[in-house]
Amino acid sequence: MFSVSAQEPLSYSYVIQKDSATAVQIYDALMDFIATEFVATDGDFYHDKDALVITKDVRVNFSPNVFTRVYDGDIRYKIKFQCRDGRFKMELTNFCHRSYGTSKEPGDRYTFGLIGKRFVDLNNMTPKSYNEKVWNQITERCAAEAEGMRRRMDKLNVTPDRRNDW
Repeated sequence: MFSVSAQEPLSYSYVIQKDSATAVQIYDALMDFIATEFVATDGDFYHDKDALVITKDVRVNFSPNVFTRVYDGDIRYKIKFQCRDGRFKMELTNFCHRSYGTSKEPGDRYTFGLIGKRFVDLNNMTPKSYNEKVWNQITERCAAEAEGMRRRMDKLNVTPDRRNDW
């Protein structure tokens, strides 16, 4: 007999104030930000101007500071924006680690997959201390990604520049 316990996935949520900006102005500024700041990939982007919702899949390279390179790979996550007059909500969810490992195939035994809020040992073939150290570095990278994105959104200009009338 065995037991399985669900773990709460790692996620971040922020409400960013943009006083005096309309929801449409915010939506347009976010669309411009995504178009200029991210590499486009088929099927990784959804937007609905009527609902004022945008979602985007994001991928960042990941190489932990450990002796071995088997954990090298990427971290993927989803970013979602919901726009309202004077503010928008940004959620970063579904953080997943994929290792290129030794076989260069997804699903390698050094892949953590969906990152939860608590450490779960990856396998019993690798020393737990390595797995835990890498997992801590993954969660630190996720937190840094979220904080960096929050800072960028705080600085996002959502009102059109009337002086730039070319």
